[in-house]
Amino acid sequence: MGKQYGYQAGTSMACPHVAGIAALVVSKYGVDNNGNIIRGGLTNQQLWNKLLASTTDNISWYNSSAYPMGKGYIDAYKALVMDDPDYQGKIAPDRVPELEANWFPNKVKLSWKVTADVDDISGKAKGYKLFISESNLYGLDFSQLSSTEVVEVLINGKAIGETLTYEFNDTNSALETGKTYYISMAAFDKENNYSHSSTIQGSLIPNRAPVVEGTPTSVTLKKGEVKTANLKIYDIEGDTWQIKDFNTGSAAVTYVQQGDQLIITFNANAITPGQSFDVTFVVEDAMGAAKTISIPYSVINNAPVLLQNFEDILFQKSGETMEYRLTDYFIEKDNDAIVYTVESNNPEIATASESGGTLIVTSTGIGTARITVEAKDPYNAQTQEAFNVTVRDESQGVDLYPVPVKKDGILNIRMGRHVKGTIQITLYGFSGAKVFSESAEITPEGPARIDLSSLKAGNYQIVVKYKNQEFTRNITKL
Repeated sequence: MGKQYGYQAGTSMACPHVAGIAALVVSKYGVDNNGNIIRGGLTNQQLWNKLLASTTDNISWYNSSAYPMGKGYIDAYKALVMDDPDYQGKIAPDRVPELEANWFPNKVKLSWKVTADVDDISGKAKGYKLFISESNLYGLDFSQLSSTEVVEVLINGKAIGETLTYEFNDTNSALETGKTYYISMAAFDKENNYSHSSTIQGSLIPNRAPVVEGTPTSVTLKKGEVKTANLKIYDIEGDTWQIKDFNTGSAAVTYVQQGDQLIITFNANAITPGQSFDVTFVVEDAMGAAKTISIPYSVINNAPVLLQNFEDILFQKSGETMEYRLTDYFIEKDNDAIVYTVESNNPEIATASESGGTLIVTSTGIGTARITVEAKDPYNAQTQEAFNVTVRDESQGVDLYPVPVKKDGILNIRMGRHVKGTIQITLYGFSGAKVFSESAEITPEGPARIDLSSLKAGNYQIVVKYKNQEFTRNITKL
């Protein structure tokens, strides 16, 4: 091509090579010494058979299985001598097309397939020789190596295409992690003809810790429940391994090893509900690579659940009582017994007590108090609820609070148990001038609320009217 060489691919490039070898074969087997064609000396079919039989290496690995093509690499020398009695026993076996290697921390495992030898009575190679080095071995000529430098692997009755294996390790080779090694291989026959070599390169990998499969992220148990975790343990490099430093965390955990299986049992009956622990252990291989496993586990304990809120209470006088059946307000989903604790923050206004699952609230004075009810199970899981109690003096007609009115200006107005509707609120200043007037809704359960934030700090007179009733009081605004 313009007095230059170039690289091309495809059948257009392959055909001239095949045609050239076909011409060489015809020139040897199809013509006489004078170059004349010998009738019947070499048929088209015989030529075809020679070309196919003389290929070197199977190339199926190179082809897509969907579009297979070709039988192997062409070999001009083999095509010319394979049927020549003067050359019988001089054709080398096919080279190994694929030498596979699995690299480990302290070894490399090789595998390859038995190749053919066309001029041997067995039709296959006698064996294979291997050489390992830190130097580049591509194109290595095994005929130049002594028997002490190579490893010999015989086929031992295996057929063409069956797999052979060999392992370089720290026993038969001084292998070191981090270094790059070249491994070369050649097939040989009974006459010590060597195929072209096949070479790979690689490095020992760092040792990896054993693999633990099936480890749960956590284990949650109900009371009385038993669960098991089945873990599978193996070492990628095939090294032996052991379990060390197994810490169960509590009496709830037991374990047993069966081959490569580790079975861990969690028994909720052995610990108090509501507690949490961790199972920890170490899996270590023979070379010291280790993996620590930690599995949190716990036994669920549900606190009592609040079914409904307590409403605030309004007593119209001291000495009134309200009772509540606590099973209407709390439930224990674990069916545990509930212990109740009740407390008033102001017993002089209202007291609270529990008896036989009944809450009893009693007014004892005028003012407000807050009642807290705590429901607790035997394992100290608890739920609280609180509500307000207001006790007023019904004889006073109207209650105002807070007095003095705070800076936010909110004033609450509460009246008797039968007062419900609209009330009118009017405020007068010290001089008697009207400074505020507003209507508001009021019920026995809910006070009326007015916003006096627009008024200045000072003393005022307030008048509250409801129907034909009128109440006058003095208040102070901060």
